[in-house]
Formats: sequence, structure tokens, C-alpha cells
Amino acid sequence: MPPPPPGHVGSFILPDVDADVVAEILARLPPNARRRARLVCRLWRAAVDERTATSLGSRARPLVFVAQQLAQTKRRDAWWHSSAYAIYDDHAEESQGQGQGSPSPKIVWSNSNDYSRAAIGMVGTRNGILCLCNNGNANAGGSDDKPPFAGDITLVNPVTRDTLAIPGPLHHPQKQDSVSPAAAAAGRSTTTRRRWHETYSFAYDEDTGQYKILHIPCYDDGRGSSNGRFDAVKVFSLGDPLSPSSWRDVPAPAGSSCSLGNGLLSVGGAAYWVTKDRRNVMSFHLWKECFTTKPLPGADELGYSFRLAMVLGGRLGIAVDIYARNTETGHQSLTKVWVAESEGWSDRQDIHVYGVEQRPTKPDFALGEYILTNKEYLTESSILHVHKLKNDKQKLISINKQESGTGIVTKLSTGGSNQTFAYVETRAPLSTYKFSGV
Repeated sequence: MPPPPPGHVGSFILPDVDADVVAEILARLPPNARRRARLVCRLWRAAVDERTATSLGSRARPLVFVAQQLAQTKRRDAWWHSSAYAIYDDHAEESQGQGQGSPSPKIVWSNSNDYSRAAIGMVGTRNGILCLCNNGNANAGGSDDKPPFAGDITLVNPVTRDTLAIPGPLHHPQKQDSVSPAAAAAGRSTTTRRRWHETYSFAYDEDTGQYKILHIPCYDDGRGSSNGRFDAVKVFSLGDPLSPSSWRDVPAPAGSSCSLGNGLLSVGGAAYWVTKDRRNVMSFHLWKECFTTKPLPGADELGYSFRLAMVLGGRLGIAVDIYARNTETGHQSLTKVWVAESEGWSDRQDIHVYGVEQRPTKPDFALGEYILTNKEYLTESSILHVHKLKNDKQKLISINKQESGTGIVTKLSTGGSNQTFAYVETRAPLSTYKFSGV
């Protein structure tokens, strides 16, 4: 039998289409559809692997989300400005000529032209989509018709500039009767900055193409009081035709609790958090919608503080602060990184800082071939330090005056904060996930 003509796949004849056109079309597909498109023919497989930003072989780059307080008056809540910077290396032409051979930042999103009075926090990023959370009422003293409410979510694609607004679980007054007094007080506050983004997790399922947002109703009443206990979590699904476009309560096991200070992390298809007694990691599988519990290492192994972190190519880990002190020769600290195994935990990395004031960033610090650090206590500006690993099995990471990393100024003012994540670019439209009421 003679070989099939070019462009022939099975019983279909594919037209002779320019590779640039194919790549442009595929770049607009959701990542799960793009991966299935690899199976059509060699041309499409090459276009996905080599020409689209979220190909299977693409390398995520660090993204720094910066929030800074601009001003505050007696009659008005604080004004905040938020920006997201992607860190490009010397292989990226988008580096805008800021220097070959070293990482350089490029701003990919800013709220300077939107509700700039709102304090915005970042929940996370998946497939190039940023999940942002409003941490305070944006129009305190203003005149906007539909201001963002505390806890409201916005999805953003920095490449296409698409946005998708999702009302938070406290957005609708008729639902307030099911909210705890502490949560209602936090939602009404306009004078104190809330960290609502810490109560959310953002995840994506490659098999179904669905995004899900998880909300842990673990609130602060404004006086630092919260027992951390809850009887249900709230889930919002996007891309599921069988799921209502609203927040759903999923009952949690009796006695469920959360210590938000130790992090709420999404890894793969599950969200993880530390229980209030800090003895276990609790997880919620976002697709099966079931809960599991995994014991933490013993108290002697957890140092004076610890937090969940995504490490070593996207695995669940714990960053443990063993010590941090100032000496005559400068700042010293040791952070140990534990990685979750099928049974227990393994000690994988030691980050030893000597003579320079740097600490691993939050929530993510191990991004691909980089380790990110910055000052623990921010002053007039924040310098992000990028450290390139020698290999992915490097056990000891030494940071000192001779190996202090590449410094990147993120223009952060007093009263601000920054968060770091892994980021890839995509042209997939958010319009695919539009739902009624938005």
C-alpha cells in the first residue's frame, strides 16, 4: 500500500496550512485541548511542543506579585497599587534589553487603571491565568456602581488582557445568614487590610479542562481572633456544564480546622493546609471532592516556624525555619525543605544563609532551576534575589556575600508585600469559562 499523501491522517485530509497559522490557532485553545491536538499529526505536535507557551516541554518562569500601600487618610481607606512581574532569563527576547546573561523583570499586569484603591492579593496561577482576590472594599468613600467586595475573585490572562469576575462567597447579602460573625465583620471592614487571598486555593484539571476555586472559611474577626474550625469548604467550578456557576458547600469531616499562617497550597489536583494543632496536613481532592489527612514530621523537626511550599518540580513540601539570627558577621539562617512521600516525609534540601539578609520567598521559592529569596522585613524597597541551581538534586544551597544571587528591584514601598509563583504564558481565552451572572 502506498504511503498516505502529506497532510493525510486516518480518513481525514488536512489542508496545507502554514505552521505559523497552526501555532496561532493552537495557542488560543485551552491547555487540555491543546495537548489532545498533539495527537492529530506531526505538524500539530511540533506546533504544540515548540511554538505554544504552555507546551509540555515549556519552562515556567518566576512571577512576583507586588502590593504596595500608596496613601491613607482619615476619611478614606488606604490606596493600594498591585503589579505582577514575570522574570525573564537571557534566552527571552521579551527582556526588553535590560541586560543579557541575567534575569530581568517585565511587568505583565497592574491595577493602576482599575480600582486602584483596592488591596489585591494573589491566590495563585495556573496555565498562565492569574487568580486575584480583593482584600478590602474598593470604593470606601467612592462612587463606583459595582465595586469589588471583600473576598471577590478576578481571573486575569496577562497576555490577552481577558478578565473574569467571580463574586466571592460573601458577596450576596442573602447568604450572610450562613456566614460566621467573624466572617461578616471581616467582610464589612473598610479600615483594616484583610488577607482574604490566604483563604483561597486555585487549581486546574488537565483531563477535564476545569478550573476550581476552593475557599476555606477560616476568618479573622479583626482582633486577631479565630478558632480555625469549620464544618464545610466552599467550591466554585468553571468549565463544568453539570456544576452550577455558584459557590457550593462541601461538608468537611467533624473537627476540621485550618492554621492559615502555615499556608494554603494547591499542588496538582488537591489543596493542602495545616490543621490548627499543627500536627497534620489536611487535603481536599478538588475533583473527587474528598478529604484526607497526613501526619507532619515530629515537632522537633519543624523548627520555630514552618509553612507549606511547592518544591522540586511541583511536589508538596514544607519549608522549615530552623534558626535565624543576627551575629557580628551578619545575618545567619537555616531553612530545611521536607518533601511529601507516599509514606511520611523526606529531608531534601538545606538553604543556608550566611552574612546576607535573605530568606526564601513566599509562597513559592523553588521555581524550576531557580531559588528565590528576599529580605524577611521589607524596608523602602525590596530586592528579589534569584539563585540558579547547579542541578535539581542539589542538597545544600549556600547563600552568602560571594553567592548572593542576581538582585532584581521590584520597587516595593514601606507597608507592602510580595508573593512569588511559577508562571507560563498562554493565549487561551477566558471567555470559554463565562457563566451567567457575570
